Amino acid sequence: MRALFFLGEHVENDPALKLEIFARGRQLGEEGMDLVAAAVGGRERILTLSAAELRREIAQPTAAAEIYFWSAAHTGLWGRTQGKLAAARAGVAGKVRDLASVSIALDDTIENGGGHRILGRLHTEAPKIPFVTGWINRDVAISELETCHRMAPADLMTRLYLAEALIEFAPKRRSEGLELLRSVVDTPPEPDYLIEELQAIDDAKALLARS
Repeated sequence: MRALFFLGEHVENDPALKLEIFARGRQLGEEGMDLVAAAVGGRERILTLSAAELRREIAQPTAAAEIYFWSAAHTGLWGRTQGKLAAARAGVAGKVRDLASVSIALDDTIENGGGHRILGRLHTEAPKIPFVTGWINRDVAISELETCHRMAPADLMTRLYLAEALIEFAPKRRSEGLELLRSVVDTPPEPDYLIEELQAIDDAKALLARS
């Protein structure tokens, strides 16, 4: 699922092929979540359990958290490739919210606070449509991304996403957002995440130019 994410997000440019890649990632996620759910009595029951109950009943909560995290990522990217409005009408936002929330409950430290990053990005990007995605909250976008940033302050993608949310939704904190963008641009990329961080740097430069 991680490899498919990299392929779809950083290698493939054709939208139709991106959809196929993210659909395959979603399929693998479904298979993985079925395996996790078998231990607790089904997928629906997982949504009713507290974080403590989930971690107690699932033998490998961190591994399960990774499955839910990457399922959320592929579902969100599949929806983004479809188009935001089409994705909202198909219920993609609610699915991403639920998947990310389970990942957080199981282990919110994975992928540099990745569950919080996904929730923050969801509340930043998803259109707020009455009776469809009326629960989208821009303040939640900022608070989730701030949580993620506190957990992993060196993560360039989180800094970029938080900066974007601050600039767009918190005018009084615009200068803070701009400073975060400059810090992204000025930070040398980590060799192990070279492509991802170079993309974050390029995106930060573009956002600074527009701001």
